[in-house]
Amino acid sequence: MKKILIVITVIAAVAIGAVIWLVGLPEKPYQLISQDYNLSASFPDTPTVTRSVNDEGRPKTEWTVKHDHGTWVEYYHVSGTCYEEVLDPAKEFGGADDDPALALNGVKVLKSEKTTVRALETGRELPAYSRLSKDIPTGNVLSHFVVLDGRCMVDAGARIDRNEGPATLFMENIKMLK
Repeated sequence: MKKILIVITVIAAVAIGAVIWLVGLPEKPYQLISQDYNLSASFPDTPTVTRSVNDEGRPKTEWTVKHDHGTWVEYYHVSGTCYEEVLDPAKEFGGADDDPALALNGVKVLKSEKTTVRALETGRELPAYSRLSKDIPTGNVLSHFVVLDGRCMVDAGARIDRNEGPATLFMENIKMLK
């Protein structure tokens, strides 16, 4: 009888371990507020922060949450950087879907649009661009969003193929503050 109880206990422990490994531990929501880039984003977990420089040598900050669930990866990302000159939406967004690098890398644009985002505190309208794309080799579906705020650019993305609800909520909760 003791042997059966030990076997059941071991099987239960392995099953619990497998569930935690596949699904992950409960996440702790993280509210990012960046005065430097005038943005707010609600992450499902505490992001990893990476600091680097952009092509002009100016600071760039990236916040990323990535959870590997074994058979799929949950991914949320926001970056912010500023440039010397005011960014021109026509130059930044024009021809974005015609970039040959997309096709060369197996990316198919499913939907894209130029739009505007209203800042929460001031009501300013900021030019924005959104894209839904599919990585053909892997089948991964990605949501991508860029907002121009004068000299600064906020770039956000999420993988939505296996976690559409949380990824959509993440993308909808990226806000410009002033």
